Amino acid sequence: MTTVTVHNNEVDQALIVLRKKIQREGTLKIFRAKRYHEKKSKYLRIKAEESVKRKVRKRKITTDSAE
Repeated sequence: MTTVTVHNNEVDQALIVLRKKIQREGTLKIFRAKRYHEKKSKYLRIKAEESVKRKVRKRKITTDSAE
């Protein structure tokens, strides 16, 4: 569970920090993905597409740095 302490009644600043922490941890992405029921086949297809994107991005970065 993500926690943030509020100092000197600065609630707005604490909310900003909380949102950043949640985004970095990936909690928000998981929550949005589980908001609605998703068939397992669709979930696996989306994961495979993300994997391909990561591999292409990684390959592009390594080939750019090699040149």
